[in-house]
Amino acid sequence: MRATEARIGATVRVDKDYRKHPKLRGAIGLVKQRYGAPNYMALEVRFEDGHTRLFWCEELELVKEPSSRSSSWQRIFQRR
Repeated sequence: MRATEARIGATVRVDKDYRKHPKLRGAIGLVKQRYGAPNYMALEVRFEDGHTRLFWCEELELVKEPSSRSSSWQRIFQRR
């Protein structure tokens, strides 16, 4: 994922090669916060169960979803 795609509220998926916590591979969450400069950016991602974790942009991929599903997905996360 490029830093230019890293917007708060974006739906992201943890890379399939993520090594720090193998159980998170393929997990989907929402970007809640961005930290750092565009060339060295970390993202705070909130998962469905409510926990958050920091990732580098290159550890994530942007999930492109139809707008109707994206809206309902984001409402679920915003309630927490």
